[in-house]
Amino acid sequence: MLEEIITFLQTEGAEITHVNPQYVQCGELKIRYYDLDETDRIPPCKAQSINVRSDQWIHQQEQIKSKLKDRLGNNVRVFGRNCTIQAIQGNQAKEFLDQYHLLGFTNAKHHYGIFEGEKLLGVASFGKKCPIDRYGEKSNSSELKRICFIPGTTIIGGFTKVLRHHINEEKLDDIMTYLDRNWSTGENFEPLGFYEDDIVKTHFYYDPKTKRTYFPSEVNDQMILKRIEGAGSIKMIYYAED
Repeated sequence: MLEEIITFLQTEGAEITHVNPQYVQCGELKIRYYDLDETDRIPPCKAQSINVRSDQWIHQQEQIKSKLKDRLGNNVRVFGRNCTIQAIQGNQAKEFLDQYHLLGFTNAKHHYGIFEGEKLLGVASFGKKCPIDRYGEKSNSSELKRICFIPGTTIIGGFTKVLRHHINEEKLDDIMTYLDRNWSTGENFEPLGFYEDDIVKTHFYYDPKTKRTYFPSEVNDQMILKRIEGAGSIKMIYYAED
């Protein structure tokens, strides 16, 4: 599978400077590869590195390729100021997220489409507004559960635009979300106005026969699976502007 990743990187014009069984170096970007048949732990990525898991390359290759293209800087750039944010129905969000997001659709209170004209470029899903005690003060908060864009497209300013839209619509004080530590250290989110709140450990289960993974909530005693320590998540908070 590593050879397939290298072939894809070459078709994208990536300058490969080093290769070994654990990673591929493309300039400053290090792409670490983890074969779940051979490991029971995936460490979090570091600055200028990302993790690609064997199960995701097998079953969600197009989503992984889209993420790699983005990190290589090969996506088409669209400016958020030229886009509109509109509420969409759950079935439309489900179709989009199941096709393009690594985790697929999840139930959420609010779904928004990011449109350029009539073309749907991205979808963001948020939980309902909840009162939260943050550092001794009451805060009206909502969770960003999903956000993704069509493959090959980066919307410059689109991320913060949809956050601010939801804050204004729901009169929120902040928005909370979790970043996958396979793909982010959180550093790129700080300039956008996010603050790190917590580090969350994760684990999942892997079936060597089907090469598929399962959340702990999906596992029962009849399943013979391998437990793998995941890279974890970063809990981030985006505060509304005063």
